Amino acid sequence: MARIYQILLRIYPRWQHDPLFYGCYSNNPIGISHDDYIALASNVSRMYFAGEATNELYNGFVHGAYFSGLNRAKKMLQDIKKMMIIKQEL
Repeated sequence: MARIYQILLRIYPRWQHDPLFYGCYSNNPIGISHDDYIALASNVSRMYFAGEATNELYNGFVHGAYFSGLNRAKKMLQDIKKMMIIKQEL
């Protein structure tokens, strides 16, 4: 049975009030390739990356961040399901 952990701390950054950022977005260089976007969005072990910088079609826009987040969440769920199947087979 899967464990459900209690959330101990939740952080909600307010970028718009941070004088160093005031909200921010990526500014990828001209000529960035499709493979570069794939690399930006690739997970490293159990760390997944999302955000407008990883969205090739809507780079630099809020909806790019939104779509990227949806895609990474789907990928995370797929990977979790795979791990659960493997554990059940053991």
